[in-house]
Amino acid sequence: QNSLSRLPDEVLLNILERLDHNDLDNLSKMNRRIGNLTSIARSRAKKLERSSLLISQAFGRTTFQI
Repeated sequence: QNSLSRLPDEVLLNILERLDHNDLDNLSKMNRRIGNLTSIARSRAKKLERSSLLISQAFGRTTFQI
């Protein structure tokens, strides 16, 4: 199970709503749950010129950066 999948839906939606449609398209391919959440987030997503999601993992801790 990946780090994103362990987060509650509400937290994931909060993150996903901050991404642009290109990032949502890329994340939607991860698994069915993330795909469903990206569909919900797409209607609420902010229209930003550029946004990205950086996920890094070091020493057993996962960091999300938007």
